[in-house]
Formats: sequence, C-alpha cells, structure tokens
Amino acid sequence: LVIPSLSEGMPTVMIEAMLMGVPVVSTRVGAVPDILADGETGLLVERADAAALGRAMVRMASDDGLRRAIAGRAGRLARERLTLDRRTGTLLEHMERLARSRIRNPNEWRGSDR
Repeated sequence: LVIPSLSEGMPTVMIEAMLMGVPVVSTRVGAVPDILADGETGLLVERADAAALGRAMVRMASDDGLRRAIAGRAGRLARERLTLDRRTGTLLEHMERLARSRIRNPNEWRGSDR
C-alpha cells in the first residue's frame, strides 16, 4: 500500500493493510510516524518528495525479504495495538482516568470562563 498524502490523521487504510499483512510505504504526515517505524514496520518518506516516494516504492517492490519482514512486524504491531477493540479500550481507559482526576481535583478542570 502506498499512502502519498500531504496531510493525514490516522489513516484507517494503513491499519487495515497492516492487519492484512500488506506492507506500507507512506509519507511522514499526521499520526503515521507514530505507528510506522521506517524500515521496521513500513517505509517512510518526507511529504511532497516524489523522488523519495518512488525510491521507497521500488525498494519495497524489489526486496521480497524486506516486504515479508515489514509486513510481519507491522501485522504483529497492528494486532497488539491497533485493533478496534484495543483502540476503544485505550480510549475508555483515558476517559476513566480523566473522570477520576476531575472528581479528585475539580478546581483544576475549571476553564478560564468560570
């Protein structure tokens, strides 16, 4: 999968590809670098660098060992951290921690308009 975006959040297609064992080449935008480690779980290039993107695509396409290794590591990472259940659970944990903090320290959460 190639994600040549100039701007991005957390591309769902990237997570889906990782879960399906499809290696990813992407630009370093949004949350992509937080998930993909260059050369480990994907190949990353700077945004708007068409030449670098082309080189990364050729590298991925021409190196079967690299493709398999990246796809394997990315798949494990996605199954451990990026499934919907895992992401929802993490969000709920953060919300519960925030709610407990507000109860203990209600004055810390008052906005400047109060």
